[in-house]
Amino acid sequence: EPAVSQTPTVTPTQTVTPTADVTPTPTQTPTTTVTPTVTPTADVTPTPTVTPTPSSAPLPELLMLSNGFDSLAGVFYKTSATGVENGAFTKTAYNPAGMLIQPDGKIVYVPTAGFFRLNTDGTTDGTFTAPITDGAQVCMAVQSDGKILLGGQFTTVNGNGCTGLARLNADYTYDGTFTTVLDLADVTNIKIASDGKIYIVGQFGTVNGDSRDRVARLNDDGTTDVTFNGPIFDSQIFGIDIEPFEPEDRIYLVGSFSSINNGSPIARNYNVRLNYDGSYDSSFMCSLDNGMQSVTVDPNIGKIYIIGAMSLVNGQARFSVARLNDDGSLDTSLPDLGLDNNAAAVILDPTTGGFFVGGFFANAGGSARAGIALFDNDGVLNTSFVSDVNDSIYQVKRYVY
Repeated sequence: EPAVSQTPTVTPTQTVTPTADVTPTPTQTPTTTVTPTVTPTADVTPTPTVTPTPSSAPLPELLMLSNGFDSLAGVFYKTSATGVENGAFTKTAYNPAGMLIQPDGKIVYVPTAGFFRLNTDGTTDGTFTAPITDGAQVCMAVQSDGKILLGGQFTTVNGNGCTGLARLNADYTYDGTFTTVLDLADVTNIKIASDGKIYIVGQFGTVNGDSRDRVARLNDDGTTDVTFNGPIFDSQIFGIDIEPFEPEDRIYLVGSFSSINNGSPIARNYNVRLNYDGSYDSSFMCSLDNGMQSVTVDPNIGKIYIIGAMSLVNGQARFSVARLNDDGSLDTSLPDLGLDNNAAAVILDPTTGGFFVGGFFANAGGSARAGIALFDNDGVLNTSFVSDVNDSIYQVKRYVY
């Protein structure tokens, strides 16, 4: 049946209840290729500015996590690049909070309790020896060496003491070389930057004895990166993304917070950009009228997608999804997407140069699109993708195997 009209709450495994109209956190996705503007010369015919050029990459499948497809309590669902269901992929009720795709295509996921792995056809991997935790797992991230970072509200992994954050080896055994001590075992988001640094978001106030309010940066061994010290937030952070930038990365955070304190209170409703050292970047200003759940940076075009429960961005109408310029102003080249309910995730699509939107909507871009839609870079609905999904989608990953 079509997606319900009410706005769902955040992933249930979190111990702190977010604002009523904020949807779950998505994961990070690939970037798009951009064809640069060519400046005309006296002897050369001018080449106009164009939107990102579709790449020649293999057409992907999409691995999507439904909020209740086919009346099941949340399932994985795999489609072709045109939205047609992969009938060979087994759909079973999983209700997971987080998922990752291994290099071999196997799917690891964490529900409220437990730890599981699926084969590429969706069947349970009977060879998998799962780690055992004593509390909820919420998020995962895989490092370049294949090791897995696990965040949540647990205090032990395979009998080893930890506080909401642990690292597993590639075979999912506990990695004792990584140690981070938090004052509160509650990690809700993990992001690994291109330089290998580890960003964590949660409800903690200290990290390894160092004062770090809700966001911290770690070294590879779990020690605190003392060169990063962010402000104090008056409420939760839900989404994080890192923008590769010269000379140093910039950090985008969104959530339910309305102000930060970097020595003195600063009104920052639901979004902020920090410099590499954690200081407030006042050159980025965006005014929103409601809480945000996730943020996705497209570094190739220098734009920022924000996803949440807003209806106004800098005073202009944009429901649930908007694209910002580098200074936080609204990118008016992307119109309102015509969603009839909140979005949950945006992932960039190198194949078309556009982007997928997953969420709790039944209609998008003036057409019926339940839970998932593909848009061109200019915000026009791409009619080459029509999914069989008939329920809301709150996590989406590209799956090329």
